[in-house]
Amino acid sequence: AKPAAFGLSNQQLVDLHGALAARVTLATTDQSAVDVVSAIRQRLDLPIATDPSVVARLEGANPVSEQMQGLSSGTALAAVLRPLGLIHVPRVQTGGEFQLVVTDVRNSAESWPVGWPPEKQDRELVPKLFEFLDVEIREEPVDSAVRAICQRLKLPVLYDHNSMARFQIDPSQTRVSIPAGRSYYKRILDRVLAQARLKAEIRVDEADQPFAWITTIKRAR
Repeated sequence: AKPAAFGLSNQQLVDLHGALAARVTLATTDQSAVDVVSAIRQRLDLPIATDPSVVARLEGANPVSEQMQGLSSGTALAAVLRPLGLIHVPRVQTGGEFQLVVTDVRNSAESWPVGWPPEKQDRELVPKLFEFLDVEIREEPVDSAVRAICQRLKLPVLYDHNSMARFQIDPSQTRVSIPAGRSYYKRILDRVLAQARLKAEIRVDEADQPFAWITTIKRAR
């Protein structure tokens, strides 16, 4: 069979996708990257090999800022590693068993992504995005406003820290306002993020759980 991504067959890719759907049970906010990776490792039925050259980077990383509890292990692991310049890449061992290799992003042309483009429309995935409500926001930090909105939507949030660092955008330092009026959640979220040159994409993890991926409006070359 013609190889799919990572040199895997289509069936192997489907099997791996299913294996990485195991949900994270640890509350990850303010936990160390090492502890989160360890918790994910315990949830998976496949080994995670860490390149010795990146161990120090994991140990010296800032605490994880997002809540990934309930998200799938594949997506959460990619999200923890990405701001550190690290990735996880699947390999097939002798005997046909899978292994994940955590390594520097420069060591591989492919890496497991932070979530996947959904097959369904946003309205189907998160119907509440289109509910109307009265709103007024006064000089609120972007990350605080996003957190409040997404908590109401029961929608996990992950940030594209790499792109934000590239364009020097800090959502905790940028304050936003929306005048009193009536609107719907998606419109409110879009307006909040646009004031910080950000936008939200709805992605899904390996268990088809939707989440908001907050990234920059402008793409880095």
